[in-house]
Amino acid sequence: MRVLLRGNYAEGNFGDDALLLAACKLLARHAKEARVDGAFAYRDERLSGLAGQDRHDGRYDVIVYGGGTQFFEFAHDPPAKAPSLASRIIRKIVRPTELLGSARARRRSWREARKPRLAIGFGVGPFVGNGGAEAAATALLHTMPLVWVRDESSLDFCRRQGIEGVVPSADLCFTSTFATVVRAPRKPDRGTRRRRVGIVLRDWNGLDDAYFESAIEASRRLRSFNVETAFFSFSPRDRRLRAALRRAGEPVAAWGCERGSLERFWGELAAMDLVVTARFHGAVFALLSETPFLALAIEPKLEQVQRWSDGGSAPECILPPLTDAEFMTRRILAALEEAAQRTALARNMLSRQRRLASFGERRLAAYFQGDLSR
Repeated sequence: MRVLLRGNYAEGNFGDDALLLAACKLLARHAKEARVDGAFAYRDERLSGLAGQDRHDGRYDVIVYGGGTQFFEFAHDPPAKAPSLASRIIRKIVRPTELLGSARARRRSWREARKPRLAIGFGVGPFVGNGGAEAAATALLHTMPLVWVRDESSLDFCRRQGIEGVVPSADLCFTSTFATVVRAPRKPDRGTRRRRVGIVLRDWNGLDDAYFESAIEASRRLRSFNVETAFFSFSPRDRRLRAALRRAGEPVAAWGCERGSLERFWGELAAMDLVVTARFHGAVFALLSETPFLALAIEPKLEQVQRWSDGGSAPECILPPLTDAEFMTRRILAALEEAAQRTALARNMLSRQRRLASFGERRLAAYFQGDLSR
């Protein structure tokens, strides 16, 4: 089969770039060829030969949504006002190339409606607006024979909507395929060095400056307790975050998809003794490093990472999304004191996520072998 791969790969986001590599290597086991729908930002020798597919080229057999949260809607993202029919007609008379584009779009829509689609390592939601995105996503997911979801929030959504092809699994970065193509960095020897805390924030319009300022103030307080801190930015779109850090004189380890390797950036994160993260892949790569984490629960999938363990008594790893600096500092210091217990929890979580990812890999293989009953 020839695969058309869809994802948020043009944005230069660390998590999505890791997913691009994971999805391509996973699909290479089953497909004759995989191409990305549109452009992609990340460059890596392991992606040599991968090309972007022209949007109107129908030379593919199946469309695969390759990981990440691709169907969502936020209340602070109001739907764009649709132009009137008259204005659309006038524009096409004045700009005839738009008429050609519309014809191509209709042909593409007709062609895609006849191609099978599936989702792997997928996240869905949240849907908190009124733009119809939830209904559209539900309708599309109902057409898919395989919807491999990566988190409990997405699984709950699919079950509520009666999606028959849903497969409870894990993120693509937990797959055995990803582990074979990416070199996990070695954790530095703890020795007598100061403890290190990595802080991974994300920049959303719905979060005010207090969200950045409380983390920056917590970082300052931690240094007074002889704890080193480092900020991480996973995306070039974190403009407000990076500006706030510059104003505060805080250095930041920023992912750049055109420079350095995934392993180098991951190695900086793996050198931490604790990761505080408002990004899903901050938690993923902390676990892959067997590093404890605290999740700033700014969205449902981060609220539910506590459920990644096999159960039993385990230290809480969730922080409120807009917590104050004093509370954040206390929780971080307490987590550092529980290092042994939290490291054991991280290993437990990683083991469970790898088992779930293996189930997803098997179901994907069954799809390409024509036997989803397995």
